[in-house]
Amino acid sequence: MTRPLLLVLLLSAIVAPTVAREAMERASVRSEPITASVRRIHRESGIVYEIQTSGFVQATPQQVWKVLTDYDRMHEFVPNLKLSRLLSRNGAEVVVEERGSLGFLFLTQDVRLVVKVLETPFSAIDITLVEGDMKQYSSHWDIAPATQNGASGTRIAYSGSMMPNFFVPPFFGTVLIRRDVKNMVDAVIAEIGKNL
Repeated sequence: MTRPLLLVLLLSAIVAPTVAREAMERASVRSEPITASVRRIHRESGIVYEIQTSGFVQATPQQVWKVLTDYDRMHEFVPNLKLSRLLSRNGAEVVVEERGSLGFLFLTQDVRLVVKVLETPFSAIDITLVEGDMKQYSSHWDIAPATQNGASGTRIAYSGSMMPNFFVPPFFGTVLIRRDVKNMVDAVIAEIGKNL
C-alpha cells in the first residue's frame, strides 16, 4: 500500500461504486461493509483532509499483504488509478509512482504522486509523499488478524492526511474523498477474494 491507495483516496469515478460491488460479488469473499470518515480542516497553509476507514475480510494477513503490496498491478483493480509502478526497493523501503484522475461534475483533475512506502510485513504500511500533486500527504495501513461474526479473517484499517495542490470544491470534496476511500477498500477486498 502502500499502494497507490493513497492516491486512490482522491481518485473518484462515477461508475466506481458499481464496479467495486460487482467485483466483490464475483469474488464471493466474506466481508463487512466498509466504514469511512473524512474531516475537512482549515489550516494556515491550506485545507487538510483527514481520513479514517476500516473493514474486515475473511482472508489471512498474508493474503491481504500480497494485494496491498502488488504495486505494479494496483491500477488493474483500483478505480481511477491509471498507473502504478514500483520505482525502487531498498529492503523494506519502496518508492512507488501513481497516476490517476479525480472527477466531479464536468471537471477532471489528473493526479500524480511519488510516494515512499515503509513496509512492516503482514502488519503495517506507512506512506509519505516524495513529490506530486499534493502539498502534504501521508497515510498508514494497519493489518491485523480478527474475528467477525464467528469468521476468522483480517481487519484492514487505513488512515491518512492530505492537502491537495489543486482546487477541490468545498461542498463536494469530503463526500468525494469518502466515496473514493470506500471504493478503494472495496476494490482491494474484491482482489483479495480473487486470490483466495
